Amino acid sequence: MILSKRLRQPLQKPSQNNGFTIVELLVVIVVIAILAAISIVSYVGITQKAAISTLKFDLKNASTQLEIDKTINGNYPNTAEEANNGKGLQKSVGTDFQYSIVGGNYYLNATSLDIGNIAFYVSSETGGVITSGTWTAPVVITEITFAAQELYVPYPADHAFANTLDCKEWSDTGGQTVKSFLVSHATEGGYDWFSVYADNIQVYNASGAVTDVSIDISSSPATVLKACLSTDLTVSGGYGGQVTKVFF
Repeated sequence: MILSKRLRQPLQKPSQNNGFTIVELLVVIVVIAILAAISIVSYVGITQKAAISTLKFDLKNASTQLEIDKTINGNYPNTAEEANNGKGLQKSVGTDFQYSIVGGNYYLNATSLDIGNIAFYVSSETGGVITSGTWTAPVVITEITFAAQELYVPYPADHAFANTLDCKEWSDTGGQTVKSFLVSHATEGGYDWFSVYADNIQVYNASGAVTDVSIDISSSPATVLKACLSTDLTVSGGYGGQVTKVFF
């Protein structure tokens, strides 16, 4: 009786759970993404370190070659292609050089063609020290117009009562030397004189009226200009004199 009841009970099917749930799949995807991110960061870091080492290596070799060239020739080559007896500056495949000569010093930038945001430079001005970043040539000022009348010497107020000599001096704050200048003046002809001195040597002296006369002193450039107005006891014949512009 008991056996017959057991036989009549339906058989239970075994549980079938061989697939992944959505949660399990999401966990796997997240883990894979994290591992991929770590791998990319590691690869980029290794690549950057390799690029930096390559740039520094190339700059060191180039700097050594440039110093050899100066020892042999007395000066640095005008272009990177002229270095090493015309063989040029050697560099790695992924390195790009930008070479400049300013004021007798060389400046060499090196950038990575593989990783564009990495750059270093070396210069004779800094003793061949390799520095991070790029060197940019300074803006060279070739002329200055004296808008504030820096070298304007007017007639003095007490001019009619005594002989006078009034002067003004000027020099470039950047240390550049003057090679020429423009002069204008209006004085009593034959009596009052406007003079300009270059490093205390008189290079101009005239009376009367002129406008923007060019005076060339390139054979002996000066660091200091001095403008002077000398007058006698008679009445003034104009406004005085001035240097209006200088050229370097």
